[in-house]
Amino acid sequence: MSARKTLLLAGCAAAAAAAASVAWNRPSPVADVTPTAKAANSADAAAPRRAPAQAPARALAATAGNAAAGEAPAYQTSRIVQLPMNGDVPYSVAVGDVTGDGRDDLVVATSHAYNETPHGSGYSVVIVYERQSDGGLRETKRLPLTPYSWNNYEVAPGLTVSDMDNDGIADIVVGYRVGVIVHSSDGAGGFRSFGYRFADGQGHRRLAVGDFNDDGFQDVVASSPHNGNGGFIFFGSGGKDTLWTSQRLFEEESNFQVVDATGDGIADIVVADRGTPGLKVLAGSGRYGDVPLFAYSATDSAYTGTWTTGLGVGDFDDDGLIDFAVPAMTSTAGGRLWVFGGRGNAAPRLPARLERSWNVPKAVFTTDLNRDGRDDLVVLHPDYLGYYVQAQPGPNSTDPAVGLQTEWLNSIDARVSDSQHAVSAGDLDGDGCTDIAAASTTKVWIYYGSGCRAAPQTAPQRPRHDIDGDGRGDLLWRGPGDNHWAYWTMDGAQRRDGLALAVGPDWKMLASGDFDGDHRLDAIWSDGRSMQLWRGDGVRFTGLPMRDYPAGYRLIASGDVDGDGKADLVWRDDSGSVVAVWTMDGARVSGGRALVIGSRWQLLGSGDFDGDSRLDLLWGDGLRMRQWRFGPKLRFVQAPMADYPAGWTLAGVADANGDGRSDLFWRHAGAGQFAIWQLRGAQRIASAGYAVGGAWRVVGIDDYSGDGRADVIWSDGTSMQMWRATDGGYVGDAMAGYPAGWNALAQ
Repeated sequence: MSARKTLLLAGCAAAAAAAASVAWNRPSPVADVTPTAKAANSADAAAPRRAPAQAPARALAATAGNAAAGEAPAYQTSRIVQLPMNGDVPYSVAVGDVTGDGRDDLVVATSHAYNETPHGSGYSVVIVYERQSDGGLRETKRLPLTPYSWNNYEVAPGLTVSDMDNDGIADIVVGYRVGVIVHSSDGAGGFRSFGYRFADGQGHRRLAVGDFNDDGFQDVVASSPHNGNGGFIFFGSGGKDTLWTSQRLFEEESNFQVVDATGDGIADIVVADRGTPGLKVLAGSGRYGDVPLFAYSATDSAYTGTWTTGLGVGDFDDDGLIDFAVPAMTSTAGGRLWVFGGRGNAAPRLPARLERSWNVPKAVFTTDLNRDGRDDLVVLHPDYLGYYVQAQPGPNSTDPAVGLQTEWLNSIDARVSDSQHAVSAGDLDGDGCTDIAAASTTKVWIYYGSGCRAAPQTAPQRPRHDIDGDGRGDLLWRGPGDNHWAYWTMDGAQRRDGLALAVGPDWKMLASGDFDGDHRLDAIWSDGRSMQLWRGDGVRFTGLPMRDYPAGYRLIASGDVDGDGKADLVWRDDSGSVVAVWTMDGARVSGGRALVIGSRWQLLGSGDFDGDSRLDLLWGDGLRMRQWRFGPKLRFVQAPMADYPAGWTLAGVADANGDGRSDLFWRHAGAGQFAIWQLRGAQRIASAGYAVGGAWRVVGIDDYSGDGRADVIWSDGTSMQMWRATDGGYVGDAMAGYPAGWNALAQ
């Protein structure tokens, strides 16, 4: 054997130093260390007993969503419904789940006056229309615009929805003439209000939300279209009584959005000034700065006399980079729409000028209309709703670099002088298709969508460690003296078979998972310089060479990041500032992407939290938690979560209830407690706590019984017991004794 102690496996054709075959041992080291199983029945045992109220979770009611609609040939708005306002004047609309039931709701902010004439209640309010189980909308809440009665006479209130207090439930954010107000939802129909007030007359009627300073809390960018006050950023404080603010960001009457335009994982502010066709980006970097990363002005002569009316951001050509859509009205050609092709942290490409956008575009909104995973664009006109559905670049696209098809139009009743001016979108009837809400002078119009791609059914997650592909989790072991590696194939609490292999102590198992897509476990090993994939066939393994270990990095997670059914690798550099993703095809690295993250954020765990069959990452800084949810093109969306439960340790990530989404398993050995948070994305929808003696530790959390729900294996160092998941909680099943001298592997 060489001095490098190269990992030895039958069938390995390593290109590195000498490698020789070794005998494939039957599992004698494992079989010989298996005492008779005994039940854990002492007072300190790991019996699944319910814990008292100090478990670190609060229960929230969970309501299942409705089934998605079937396949249809093309997206269209199949019906248009007027939402009567009973005298109130709608000014702004937003769509999101502000009630915590997993269904999109409609939120409307009303104007106190239009043309100085009071309407309806005589003051500005926020109205919540909750989506019902039958797909209808019903008014369930009417809030004062602000908690200050003397400030509830707002002509043009701003409105958006976002999770401002990191509880996984969208909150209502309102901009008004002297500040910003957050109506924080408790998920049970109640709201608590907090915010920041400026001196009278500042006006904050345009809003966008994102974590601009990378502190784990959502910030609010707000500006007024008048009064010469420009744009300001209110830095979020996570649901405390006030938001604190910074100096002015940009000139008044600008259109802006908050998005990660540079691809570094931190929200940036994109600004399109009203009177010029240029763009500038204020790059978020964990600190505040008003110097743009880049500023870009186009030279197209057609811009002469333009007046920009909005800004849309999204990946409109499916290249993984954020693009920018700028609608405008011109003095000679009516409405126009330009799309700047994004290039990350470089100036965008010269914009593609789409053919004349019907009438004057009043606003734009980015959403996935047909649910195909690609960004589409909604364009609002005074008397029409237009939309561009993204197609693959080719003959049907308006420009080779931009995949937006020709604008489709829907007309409201032309006999009604009812100019539309605000737009949002979401699934408002539960059919799995995107609907569009538009505010006009006297009512809200709902354009119900149809023809969406059928939403994939969320399937139960496959076991994390499945040696033989039978749909049941198995156990992996290392020892004694790190000279052997072994596995047990499991059938619930019973061990069916096993295998032990001689492995040099210099070789460490970095990751395990299904790297070739055959539903059988593979393993990646390294001695710190070389790497090798053990490709499993259900019983034995074949060694395949890989590229060398990346110097200056450490592996932090593995799982299917890109949704191709094969596990991938996630690395972090030694400085803690770069996260790199390798997409894998067996032993071959097929692609990758580098991402930036603040060094204080540490990886807590990984799993599929939103049920889209892609790996997500869970980060924490000791106080706060947030998710990175991966999507197409290795792009990710950050989602804040509840604060980290002090004193608790994350024991594992797995699907506790069989809904296809990963949940969190917590342990507090000092308090003798174990708790489970059931998640829907970043939202905690239910929780359960159990009393477990401090001598017991978690050996593994996986679906050992094959029913789609995670079971828990415990040990006190001598005995083992499996908590088998049932509809009513857990049942303790006796297991074989813990193999002395061996350590369970959790990768």
